[in-house]
Amino acid sequence: MRRSTRRARNVKPDLGRIKYESSDSELDSKEDVLDSKDFKVEELEVDSKNLKGDLKNVKADPDSNLSFADRVAKSRHDTGASVSDFDFNEGRVRFLTEAQEVAKDSTAILYWMQRDQRVFDNWSLLYAQKLAIKKKLPMIVVFCFHDRCDGPNATLRTFNFMVSGLEEVQSDCRSKNINFDVLKGLPGDVIPRYVVNQRIGAVVTDFYPIRESTAWVKAVKDKLPPDVPLAEVDAHNIVPAWILHEKQVYQARQLRTKFAEHFPEFLTNFPDVMYHPHSFLAKTEKVDWKYLMQDKKIDRSVDDVPGVHGGGKAALAALELFIKNSLKDYEDYKNDPARDVSPYLSHYFHFGHLSSQRAFFEVQKFVHNRRYEASVSGFYEEAVVRKEMSDNYCLYNDKYDCLEGAYEWAISSLDAHRRDKRDYLYSEEDIESATTHDDLFNAATKQLKTEGRMHRYMKMYWPKKILEWTPSPEKAIAISNRLLNKYAYDGRDPDSYLAVMWAIGGLHDRPWAGRRVIGKIRCMMLEGCEKKFDVAAYVDRYSGV
Repeated sequence: MRRSTRRARNVKPDLGRIKYESSDSELDSKEDVLDSKDFKVEELEVDSKNLKGDLKNVKADPDSNLSFADRVAKSRHDTGASVSDFDFNEGRVRFLTEAQEVAKDSTAILYWMQRDQRVFDNWSLLYAQKLAIKKKLPMIVVFCFHDRCDGPNATLRTFNFMVSGLEEVQSDCRSKNINFDVLKGLPGDVIPRYVVNQRIGAVVTDFYPIRESTAWVKAVKDKLPPDVPLAEVDAHNIVPAWILHEKQVYQARQLRTKFAEHFPEFLTNFPDVMYHPHSFLAKTEKVDWKYLMQDKKIDRSVDDVPGVHGGGKAALAALELFIKNSLKDYEDYKNDPARDVSPYLSHYFHFGHLSSQRAFFEVQKFVHNRRYEASVSGFYEEAVVRKEMSDNYCLYNDKYDCLEGAYEWAISSLDAHRRDKRDYLYSEEDIESATTHDDLFNAATKQLKTEGRMHRYMKMYWPKKILEWTPSPEKAIAISNRLLNKYAYDGRDPDSYLAVMWAIGGLHDRPWAGRRVIGKIRCMMLEGCEKKFDVAAYVDRYSGV
């Protein structure tokens, strides 16, 4: 495998150099660990033709008569009408097999879509098309549909959301002369058979550091013909996880330094997906999604949230809404659940309906506007640093959803307080039914169940209360993950697992003064929340639920 060894200082960046300032004592502050005041985006030399500094300037742009989605589409085409005309960074790709060349006498290139369920702004799909064009072969996209294709505890809610996105993928593929097929069964059973039957020359798939996906990828690799390469592409992160760091990091500042080094190389716009010039003779039938859903063994008690729709179009609309209505206030109110300026893009990130690279690429256009500069930095911290830290954690620590995945100081401290008396002791049913004594906690649970999401600040407070009210940290972690996986659109995700481990296991934090039950884990109390935001207003919003 050819791997990029270019240094950022030797590369002419597409968007200029980004510098970050951070304090060595960032975790010593009593402010929330997710605050971004300890760094800022200092400079972005933006292409003045395509990237304007505020919403007024965007309106003054010659393309201002276009919709937000159309402007994004035009920017792709302006970047490159085809991936063949684009300088694709091979550092995004790693081969998992000894074979690295397309097999001879093959009939197509296969993209096995997993995590990144979109056609546009997808480095995995673009790389597969690059191979196919080079070899003058058709291209096929497949998705493996089975009970656990969205991980453990998936529900009708999350499956319907996923399917709405896949329906859009199917339509977009057809518009680009790319075959789209759904294979029923586990990847290790159906992908190798499909490769042999269709004489596939190479398989490209998404990087996804969750253990289920890791096992599926290994099963496919082990059963592929020896001359068929399997390439894994990190289309989920701006900087590929294996390049960003070679081991688990322990503090955010470790990654900020790496980001500053690699951003000029990797933070680029995407080229367009071209109409594929080589057709596959055996056209696939249109997928009957309702039929596929009938026999799925999933929890059907958790239904859709009205008004929440999956797919790339809905994701771009949500991004546009955030930029127009909330971005300017994001830094000031991101930790205020009552004011709630959250972008709520994480479910689109989880299902791959929206690229975080696209999201930040659009948001950072406002960095030169003083009204937006701090919020751009805050969004960067949440949507880039913290999100990519979660992939780093799950990539290098396969105990990401249990206490063994925490730091030794946290495990020892929690062990020392196992027998401490709890002021309250609740069952999982009490927690799930939102019948605890804590109205703020109950409101967060109601938001999770009725909206399929939880405000990010409450996602820190909520697991900490579960730790205080259950017999053991192991049980607290298990309950937190089960309920988030069950109700949240963005559950079953590295970012969700990291949030629980930060709250209960002290991950990416430091030891604090010891307390009963929680030991040296950072404490979050109702009184502290009341000083930060209008708790009563947040509670009242969900009082009738």
